Formats: sequence, structure tokens, C-alpha cells
Amino acid sequence: MAKFEFDLSYEDTQRVFALKKEAGMNDMTGNEYAKYLLEKTLYKLHPEQVKLDEDGAIIPRKQRQPNKNLTS
Repeated sequence: MAKFEFDLSYEDTQRVFALKKEAGMNDMTGNEYAKYLLEKTLYKLHPEQVKLDEDGAIIPRKQRQPNKNLTS
């Protein structure tokens, strides 16, 4: 497991706490909820399991075809 540490702007911090309140996640700390949001977003952006080659390098994903409904 990796540990990430970074600063959020005041405005983004307020967004995290507003989303946490709207979601009713009162049992989570702000950090726990921010982690939850990041994990959820990462899964939406990259739902596939990351694959590595024999040297441990990431194998690029196949390019997605554009959604015809979004491009017309």
C-alpha cells in the first residue's frame, strides 16, 4: 500500500466536507472520506486491473472507442 500526502485548497476542503455531509458519512473522518472519494474516482477513470509486463512496467490500456452518442 502506498501513502499519499498532499494539501487541498480551502475551497476543495470545503467541498470534501460538504460532500461528506450530503452523503451522510458522519462515521468517517475528513481524511477517510477524501480517501473514499479518491478511490471511487480512480475506479471510475480506470476500472480495469493494471497489468504489468515481465519487467514490471505498466502495460497501456487499449484505447477506448468514442461513444457515438457523445460525438454526434
